[in-house]
Formats: sequence, structure tokens, C-alpha cells
Amino acid sequence: MQSQNLPFVRHKFKKQQFKKHFHTSYSIGLIIDGAYKLDIENKQIVSKSGEIKVINPYELHIADGNVSWEYINFMPSSNFIKKLADEMCDNDNSCNIKFRTNIKDKIATNLYLRVFNSLKKNIEYEENLIIFISYLLENYASNEFKVKQIPANIKNSLEYIHINFLQNLTLDELAKISNVSKYHFIKTFKKQIGLTPHQYILDLKLEYAIKLIKQKTPLSQIAYICGFSDQSHFIKSFKKYFGFTPSALI
Repeated sequence: MQSQNLPFVRHKFKKQQFKKHFHTSYSIGLIIDGAYKLDIENKQIVSKSGEIKVINPYELHIADGNVSWEYINFMPSSNFIKKLADEMCDNDNSCNIKFRTNIKDKIATNLYLRVFNSLKKNIEYEENLIIFISYLLENYASNEFKVKQIPANIKNSLEYIHINFLQNLTLDELAKISNVSKYHFIKTFKKQIGLTPHQYILDLKLEYAIKLIKQKTPLSQIAYICGFSDQSHFIKSFKKYFGFTPSALI
């Protein structure tokens, strides 16, 4: 298995407001100051300094905007986590791995810091990353997901969105795919997914922007690819979503 060159961010949040959203990848952060208060899947979680928080793919969440905290964070893909789990278990039964949201474990914290402190050291970084993720898989992971039953017509629209989210999608075409009116499509989509179609598509675009930033794509080009009016609009949307600007990625 080949390790990812994962972008890290270290950022301090001072009573910053967020919108409810999801990530297509895992989000693994070490709280280094303050307390990170999170509403995730209708549960309230608090991660304090020295603890690790994990947000699994597609978990709807929102951070408490009335508190301040500082963290180091990175976002490994589902594919990366699954491949490592498959290698550890020597089978293919590791789909839909879900980590515990709050991890209070000094060993895990020290392993996390080793990864962060070896970012520029190639082999050492890859080794530390694999050791850290392996430790989480062995101690804090489960592959038992509650499968949410989504109506077939909404599943069809989701598949279409995931293929075409960089296109200029319209409510007319999405409602037509779902064979309902625009009103009922918005209402049903929001009820099943937790976000409006526009919010869902925006989340996918901003997650994709992370990949482009990692590839050193100019921000003006990213803005164009992802359908923002200009670079300023992209940066503003990015900060509102992640809480920091693209330049904060390490």
C-alpha cells in the first residue's frame, strides 16, 4: 500500500460560526488548545486538549461557534483507510469503517504528533502515518454501520450528482431524474440527506478543491473548475466551510 501525501492544517478558531456539512473523507484532528464542541449525527461530543476527534465520511456535523480551540487536522480518504485495513486483516471485509468520534489516548496522541512532525521526511512520514492509522483501526474502529434506507429516486439523483457535481446542475434535471416536482425533490432530499441539494453539491466541490490544492493547482483555476464566480468567492466559501483559508494547508 502506498501512503498518501496528505495535506495537514494547523489552525486556531476564535468563536467562528459554521454551517452543518459533511466530508467525503475522514477528518482526523488533534486538539492542542481549548475544547472542540461538536454536534454530530444529533449527538454532542466534546474533545479537549490532547484528545483526538474523528469525523467519519458523510457524517453530518457542525462545530459550536461559541467556543475557541486550536487543532492539527488531516483528511485521509476512505480508500486509503480501507486498503490499510485490508492489509492488516488479509481480507476484504473492511468496507464502511467507522472510528470513534472522540479518542482520549496518550499513545494515539503521541503517534499523531510523530506523523505531523515527520511531514517532510518521506519514509519516516509514511511509516508513522501507517503506524498511527493502524493503531486507530486496532483500537477504535468498527465496520458496523446502520444502513439508511434512502428511496430509490433519491439514490438515483445522488449517483448523478456524484458523477456530475462539477457541472452546472439544475433543480429541473435533478427533479426529473427523481421523477418528482422540484418542491418535493428539495423536501425529500433534505429529509433523507440532512442538507439541501445545493448544500450537498457545494460540499462535494469544496472537498474536491482540497485534492486540487494538494496538486498545486492555482486557486484561480480551482475556482473556475469548481464553478465559483472568481477566486475571492472560492476562498470565502472555502473558509466558511473549513474555518480556514486554502493557504493554511501544510
